[in-house]
Amino acid sequence: MSAHESRNWFFETPWHVQAPELTSTALDLDRVVLLDDPDAGQVRLTVLDTPTERLLHAGVMVAQRVVGGSGEWFVRAPAWGPWLPDGRSGPIASDGDSELPDEVADLVAPFRRRARLGPVIGCTRARARYGILDESGGILAVLTDDRVTVRRGGIATGRFRESTVDVARLSAQQRAFVAEQMAQIGAVRVDGFKGLFARVGELAPAPAPIGGRPADPTTAGFLSWLLARRFHAIVGADLELRSGGTDDPDALAGALRGFRGELDVLRGVADPAWRADQLGRLDVLEAAAPGAVRRMDEYDELLDALELAVRIPRVDDAAAERADEALGARLGTELAGLRAGADFAVGHPDDDATWAQALASAERALALVRAGRPAIRKAKRTARLLERIVRGLAAAQGPEPEPEGLAAMTPEQAYRAGRAAERACARASAARAAFVGDWPGLRDDLPRASGGSRPRPGPARVVEALTELGRQG
Repeated sequence: MSAHESRNWFFETPWHVQAPELTSTALDLDRVVLLDDPDAGQVRLTVLDTPTERLLHAGVMVAQRVVGGSGEWFVRAPAWGPWLPDGRSGPIASDGDSELPDEVADLVAPFRRRARLGPVIGCTRARARYGILDESGGILAVLTDDRVTVRRGGIATGRFRESTVDVARLSAQQRAFVAEQMAQIGAVRVDGFKGLFARVGELAPAPAPIGGRPADPTTAGFLSWLLARRFHAIVGADLELRSGGTDDPDALAGALRGFRGELDVLRGVADPAWRADQLGRLDVLEAAAPGAVRRMDEYDELLDALELAVRIPRVDDAAAERADEALGARLGTELAGLRAGADFAVGHPDDDATWAQALASAERALALVRAGRPAIRKAKRTARLLERIVRGLAAAQGPEPEPEGLAAMTPEQAYRAGRAAERACARASAARAAFVGDWPGLRDDLPRASGGSRPRPGPARVVEALTELGRQG
């Protein structure tokens, strides 16, 4: 037992009972006196968040702790290092005012966005300290009596009375007497107490997990997991810019492009209208100047939609309930398209457009397997096979179109351009011949359709499919 543990005894005490009788003439425990003004020990901890609790759902806690008239502000976000303080950090601002300090507001801006912050969880601690004196007036022991009240939405959800006795200067007989008196009022000795931050943390919603695989095997569970990871990637890139870790917006642009890729592979899994809304916002953001993206309404709206969809996933009505079935059915469709496209390309070795379409099919299938790996059966093997197919088809692509300004070239420049085009054609022809030889074996190795039977698509799914066909011409 450590020195700290032996010095203090901790008791969980019933809320309404009177204080124990801790005096004994025989043991020279003469009297008990109040040591401090009870108001001086008052502590109030308030957690602030948006009306929909965006910060807490993202694993970010913003809290103000007030002791007397002095206030301290804390931001605790263990999952968002190194940009935000972790769960053990001290105060980042001292201000008795209830207004959010600028340094705190800047840290949580990507999570708060334009919403107002208000109290959502509160915790107060009222403390009284009593001295147990001997006959000469010396302090033999100190009893600290804390009453902790936790509130959620203004309603008290828990009350805890925590009594601590400093017994370092008590004899063995005196300690036994204190233990007996505490037991008589129903106090139970424990190893220690939870801090105020731990108390309020128990009432905070758990952030969505972003580990290696979703814990929930349903399609909704998979979609929530995937979108939580994407939210983390986008906001992480945003925080890197805000913290000064970089002044290059390419990482944020890459995170947004990654979301577009995921939306593409989520066709048939995510709700079509929701997908369309996010694709529209991405169109606007990708057309804007990179440095202006974070100041745009569409950026905030995109994060709002992502954050809400993590909690309430928008699943396509036609998708299977289990993620492995929904993604397996989608992969089966993509692989069927790849087989048909590659078969046609093999039969038309001189048709550049056909080879380009086959490559696009292979890339879509590979993107789906990579994004849905935790829910797709034999995903690792399938991904390796598709990577080989993509490499073969990429090498087999025809030469670039004739360069602009050919007529303005000098004879020497035109000659060099022509020779480069000849070499590109020769490389593509050789790659196509190699792929023609490899394709039968690759085709046989591709997995067959997996997953259960799918329900008939609803009207929204049909409209989306027709729209996609129109885009592809």
